[in-house]
Amino acid sequence: MKLSQALEVSPPDRKHQVKGIKKHMAQKKGKDKIPKTYVDKKTGKRKETNPWALAWAQYDKYGKPSSGPEKDSKAKKKVPKK
Repeated sequence: MKLSQALEVSPPDRKHQVKGIKKHMAQKKGKDKIPKTYVDKKTGKRKETNPWALAWAQYDKYGKPSSGPEKDSKAKKKVPKK
């Protein structure tokens, strides 16, 4: 197992977010496209974007989502029939 595979763990209840980030990284163009690389501010070197790191940053900042999947996500919350 590679080291990068060992670190690819989604935060609790944010697996759908990692899937969405990967989908937006794969887009060719569009306003919601996430770039595949970025320039590190400390070293000035170009690095590859890590979708798991983005999801963990959101988790660290906002915590565990309370209402289920995000509004933009295709995964929908089940609503009981009346």
